[in-house]
Amino acid sequence: EQVLPGEPVHQRGADASGGAPREGQPLAAKPAGGGAKRMTLLAVAGLKGSDDQFQFPETIYSAMIFMPMVVDIQNFKEWAFTAGECYIVLLLNYLLQGTFLQCIYYMWVWTETSLVEDCVEGGGTFWVYPHLWLASMSIHMCTCLRGIEETVAMCEVLCRDIPVNEGASTQFIFAENSDGDMKIVEGGISKCRRVMLLILVILPKLLIAAALLVIGGGYLAFSTSNSDLLLNGLAVTFVLDVDELLYSVLMSRRSQAMMSSLPAFDITSGRKCHFVKERSVFGMKLVIAAVALAVFYAATPFCDYWDSTDPWDPQWHRRP
Repeated sequence: EQVLPGEPVHQRGADASGGAPREGQPLAAKPAGGGAKRMTLLAVAGLKGSDDQFQFPETIYSAMIFMPMVVDIQNFKEWAFTAGECYIVLLLNYLLQGTFLQCIYYMWVWTETSLVEDCVEGGGTFWVYPHLWLASMSIHMCTCLRGIEETVAMCEVLCRDIPVNEGASTQFIFAENSDGDMKIVEGGISKCRRVMLLILVILPKLLIAAALLVIGGGYLAFSTSNSDLLLNGLAVTFVLDVDELLYSVLMSRRSQAMMSSLPAFDITSGRKCHFVKERSVFGMKLVIAAVALAVFYAATPFCDYWDSTDPWDPQWHRRP
């Protein structure tokens, strides 16, 4: 049946129960502002449970935790392409990040020694803009604190919210709940495996982020020029991204696809201390960053500028 121009369009073809219209029949336009339930974005986020769930990041650390638990390993070949590749990539990640941290530490010591000697002898200068120094150090603090916060949250969920078996670990089985979200309904990790993950995954990840906060911060603080400060900042930030780079390059597509499909974990309510949901974490991070900046600023030997009798001027290079 054709609809002539100007003819009102009715919702024909739908049954009395409000079913879908039959094929080839037009739909009635929805009245403006009616029908659909309206809500704020905060309410939408609340419906999705974002404050009560934690999504593990797609990194080698998360793969090490979950890959052996989401695949039914029957033989050595299956183990090699799931848990085996996780062990290899994780070991390579620790070797690379440890090497970078060691080299950064040596460069920090050498730069500090050279800078202090030049300051004492009066032959060195410290050509760094103060606002650039503060900006670079602040970004470094935020990057390291993000890694520490992520690690603590992973530790909390691993210890409190991932199912644990009294005996051996069993494969995770997922099913949809009433809200349409995928949740674990069967399976869990053993207590022995949980302790192993805390020692081999969580603790090294936390130590790397904390070491980079101190060593990388000292290396940045003693940069002797603006160009060195920017380049050193990029180099230090790169260290924390090594795990993501190795994960995206070395892990198989099958493993990456399974990790990207891993659902969020429900956070147990009724806790006295809850790091994942604690809103005061933002203020705590600001305090830690401010204290760390103050410590680095106080420990950095700022030499006299090009003329000790003349105050610092950002336009010094334009002077005759």
